[in-house]
Parts: sequence; structure tokens; C-alpha cells
Amino acid sequence: MNTKMSKTRWLIGVLLLGTVLAFSLLGVVTASGYSESYKQGKDDHEGSRHLESQITFRQNKLYNEECGACHVAYPPGLLPVESWQRLMGGLENHFDENAELDSETFAHINDYLEEEALQRGQPAKLSKMLRNLPDIAPIRITELPYFISKHDEVPSRMVIKNPKVGSFSRCNSCHKGAEKGVFDEDMVAIPGFGHWDD
Repeated sequence: MNTKMSKTRWLIGVLLLGTVLAFSLLGVVTASGYSESYKQGKDDHEGSRHLESQITFRQNKLYNEECGACHVAYPPGLLPVESWQRLMGGLENHFDENAELDSETFAHINDYLEEEALQRGQPAKLSKMLRNLPDIAPIRITELPYFISKHDEVPSRMVIKNPKVGSFSRCNSCHKGAEKGVFDEDMVAIPGFGHWDD
């Protein structure tokens, strides 16, 4: 009887020990996988920091061709709709240039800008551009209060007096992803000066 009881106890002990070891091993494997997954997620997050400023906006080939022929085709979400309406309403004197379009092209681009522009009261990736906006919104991105506050520490010698830039309106000189709507502060490189970090 004692031998039978000892064998049973021994068998139960082995089974319990095996179960504990199996769960321990499972825990180590799971923790390792979690750790790797966490590390991957953290790496993805670090990489996505550079995408935080990416604007999701619908591209428009005609807009890019027509407006991008003279300057960067600014992402429509940088200005409120009323600014785009005023800009499109004055193309015969577009910053001292005649930028008039035929009626079909005008209608196409105008519709696109109105659909993609910032709208007061509607959340968007760049809603912050509407901060402290005056009643009559400026037509220049560089005159938006938010734009000014984000660029006020950049010395004019690095931009305006820099022959490789020349103006704060030349976004793509320092923001290499400007055409795609990427304005990540960590990715700013001023020509002739390098990485900018305020």
C-alpha cells in the first residue's frame, strides 16, 4: 500500500512539476514575444514620430501641375477655405503675377481646394493652423498667427537672407516633404545651416 501510495504521489509530483515547468516556459516565451512585440511597437512609434506631421489629404494632379509650376503646390489643409476662396477670386493678380486659368481648370481646382481646405469647427490634421485666426483670414500661409509662432525663433539670416531659401513661403526648401504635407520639426534642414532644432 505504501509503495502504491508513493508511486501515486511521485506521479502526481512529476505531473505538477511538469505543469509548472510548462507554464513557466510558456511564460518565458510569451514574455519574450511580448518584449519583441513591445520593442517593435516602440520602434514603430519612434518611426511614426516623423509621420506625426504628415497631412492626409487627397492629391490632385491638375492642382499639382498648375500651381506647382511656379511654387510648391501647398497642401490645401494649410489654409482655411475663405483664404482659398479669396486667392482663387484674384488669380489675375496672384502676388503680382497673372495666374488666370481657363474656366474648366478653375472650377476643378477651386472645388478641390474648397473640399480639402481647413473649415472652422471641423477637426482636421492641421486645425492648429486656425489658432488665433483673425476674422478675415490672410491669404498668405506665412501670415497665419500659428505659422508665425512656429517660425518666430528662426533667424531671418537663415531664411530671408539665405540665397538657398529666400522666403518663409518656400516651405519645401527646409521641409523636404512639404509637397506631401510633411512638416515634422525633427526633419527640418535649412540649406547651408543643416538640421534646425529650436
